[in-house]
Amino acid sequence: MPSVEIDHEACEGSRYCEQIAPQLFRVNDDEKAVLLVDEVPDEQRELLEEAERLALRDHPLIPIYFYVNKHLVKPEVDGWYDNVMNVVYTKDLGLHPANR
Repeated sequence: MPSVEIDHEACEGSRYCEQIAPQLFRVNDDEKAVLLVDEVPDEQRELLEEAERLALRDHPLIPIYFYVNKHLVKPEVDGWYDNVMNVVYTKDLGLHPANR
């Protein structure tokens, strides 16, 4: 019997796995798939392969865009961090004590 692992980072919550093989998968409230069995029975392998084919056909995982932020920040500044939303609150910023 083949074993199965779910990549929770890549799971998009499309529910294909749950729709095609409900005896193998459930999708939780957080929209992530959960495997209901440790090993997939041979008779269920075709369903598993079909779910994978549909997911790859309808939801290819390619980056369509990505964020690039350029910031010139002196090393003396504390509290600065890059993030996807490009939001840094001034209340979190400060100078190293030796540079005040």
